[in-house]
Amino acid sequence: MPALAFLAFLAAVGDPPIGTDRPGNGNAATVVPDLRFQVETSANLLIDDGGDQVSLPTLLRFGLGDLVELRLGNGLFTLNLEGDEDPARDQVEATDTLLGMKIQLAQSEGLLPDVAVMMDLFLPTSPGNEDLLPEFRAATSWGLPASFALLVNLGFEVPTGVRPTPLGSSEQGPRERFVRLLYVVNLGYTIPALQERLTLFAEGFGLVSTDSELGVTTHRLSTGLALLLTDDVQLDSFVQIGLDSSASDFQAALGVSFRI
Repeated sequence: MPALAFLAFLAAVGDPPIGTDRPGNGNAATVVPDLRFQVETSANLLIDDGGDQVSLPTLLRFGLGDLVELRLGNGLFTLNLEGDEDPARDQVEATDTLLGMKIQLAQSEGLLPDVAVMMDLFLPTSPGNEDLLPEFRAATSWGLPASFALLVNLGFEVPTGVRPTPLGSSEQGPRERFVRLLYVVNLGYTIPALQERLTLFAEGFGLVSTDSELGVTTHRLSTGLALLLTDDVQLDSFVQIGLDSSASDFQAALGVSFRI
């Protein structure tokens, strides 16, 4: 009973059901309602030949007016487990911090989709990282017939890479900015028989480098589900596999999001 009372306390009248920037790689095309505070967190497991990792990525979102939200995110920590490349010992490290803003450009009405843009800046708060990482993306979502929905994210990030030096050179190449294009295509299906509380999805995600010397191109495929416990509380899960050698082999997560 205390748990049910807590969920009832979180519920608010008049706002639409919670929309989250998880469980996949796609960000929602909607913002958090005015003066509402939203927490999205999960336990993530990444498995790769270079070493496995456990982390707790968390995103805090706050609605400011009807069309803007402020965003603060961090992985909280990364636990690096023993791997083929570094079998020394387990190690806990800090992660980079996200500061950003999302702006709603259009809200769904008839054939008009939800449209939003995000401007995020990742601060170098992890060990050994000295570079800011700007990211921009636009998100669009459409309601489709037969309880399907389509979410598309398109954007880019501007990381820093090291230019390779000629073979035999003892000097390190210069650090340069380059552009990596980002895409997400997410197809979801909400089950009508469960009062539209359970959504299944399949998603493709990729980063395409515009300079093959400075950065790699990677593509990933994920699938998962999201369950609405109330209009303000969501549980979710996903699994993800890499489609090329530059992507991590496997990733899985269990998450919870709530709005107050």
